[in-house]
Amino acid sequence: MKILIDGRSIMPYTCGIGRYTEELIKGYIKHWGHENVSVLLNPIICEKKDYNIIYTKYHRHQFLDNLWFSFFLLKLDYDIYHSGDLTGPFFKRKNKFHILTVHDLMFLTVSTFFGKKSFRIWLRKKKNYIMTKLLLKTPNLIISVSKTTSTDCKRYFGVSSIILREGINVLKVQNEPIVIKNLYPNTYFLYVGIGLPHKNIQFLINAFLKSNTDKKLVICGKNHPLQENKYNNVIFLGWVSDTQLDYLYRNCTAFVFPSLYEGFGLPILEALSYGKKVLSSNAGSLGEFPSDIIYFFDPTNENSLIFLLENIDKMETDKIRIENFMKYYAWDDIWDEFNMILKQNLKIDL
Repeated sequence: MKILIDGRSIMPYTCGIGRYTEELIKGYIKHWGHENVSVLLNPIICEKKDYNIIYTKYHRHQFLDNLWFSFFLLKLDYDIYHSGDLTGPFFKRKNKFHILTVHDLMFLTVSTFFGKKSFRIWLRKKKNYIMTKLLLKTPNLIISVSKTTSTDCKRYFGVSSIILREGINVLKVQNEPIVIKNLYPNTYFLYVGIGLPHKNIQFLINAFLKSNTDKKLVICGKNHPLQENKYNNVIFLGWVSDTQLDYLYRNCTAFVFPSLYEGFGLPILEALSYGKKVLSSNAGSLGEFPSDIIYFFDPTNENSLIFLLENIDKMETDKIRIENFMKYYAWDDIWDEFNMILKQNLKIDL
């Protein structure tokens, strides 16, 4: 059985979907063997990879690139194709088994995802809708990473999907002592994520500035404007390495996630893996996390977050409960479970 994984989401500055795809590759290699797994990558990836690579010049999420990518895929020899992102071909040969993982459909659920309403934004949203509809017609099997995403797939496109959670990522850390901008243990709140409107960052900043706290707020991730001197005690770090991220998680007072919508909420798992207190919006799939290990707030009500920020030192965490909860998100177990589902769909003897 020849497996082809679409790894075009793997970039030099790895994000959540890129990490998911790397774990997907490990899972297939574990169950099907290194020699039977190949990965499609864009040439921009310069880091040496220890798996079989097929390079393609076609980038994801562009309509014309996806069209040409569809023809490109017809020339390749494989039995199973799996895209770990909402991208892939518009058509395929009938004797090939295609799998697509959907992380979210927030461009449809969050009205300001592409920006303020205008004809240009409407046109962009319409184009993405048509492209997504074409992409979801092709797969033999669709995976949603949460109940919320599965419901959205059915609601917007009428397609069914299996629900298979994401796993916890282990950061690649260099064993060297570091301190970032005088951020010492228990002196700051932490946000990790890209700077897009649905992430609700200005809400977080406003609530923090109105709160009576002696701690700082640290915001890291791509696409945030580096406004170092604009707000008191708000620190913008931009993209950080895994070693730096490990330090930030390890030493923060609490992790704060104010999103208006998430398809899963991977940074919450990362923070919990460090045994940290987590303050989270209850929107989208975030509300699927158990309330006995997460402190929820309304992402449209600043006072609900301000209360948590001001009372953080009085709040308790049940670390044993968190440890038991995290066992459910081990990648090896997830891919064992998926491999059973895959063989059942392929009608292969278990």
